[in-house]
Amino acid sequence: QVRKKVPSNAVIATYYSFAPHLTHRERIYMWPTPFHASNWNVFKQEGECLPIANDVQYLMLPPDLGDNADVFDSIQRQFHVVAKSSNAVLYKRIPGSSTDICTAVRNGTADAAP
Repeated sequence: QVRKKVPSNAVIATYYSFAPHLTHRERIYMWPTPFHASNWNVFKQEGECLPIANDVQYLMLPPDLGDNADVFDSIQRQFHVVAKSSNAVLYKRIPGSSTDICTAVRNGTADAAP
């Protein structure tokens, strides 16, 4: 299973239907948070990219992402696929990605690792 490839101490952003299977970890965010805050904290940062976005090491998303696909498009070059199934794709952040991820989200593009 794809979720078994996520290290137990990894910081992850995941689609809501996958979250119950990953909630045992210390830091998990519901997609598209922290890249585009949604229902976050006291709702004062809705739509913003949160500084904690740079801490995200993994994404677990459906292969046919409909929700906030534009956010994924802006960051996808900073991640690579490490596992895939018919209903989930696991992405790992490329070490040394050259662009601050919030800058990439604001600009709509993400640089790949150097």
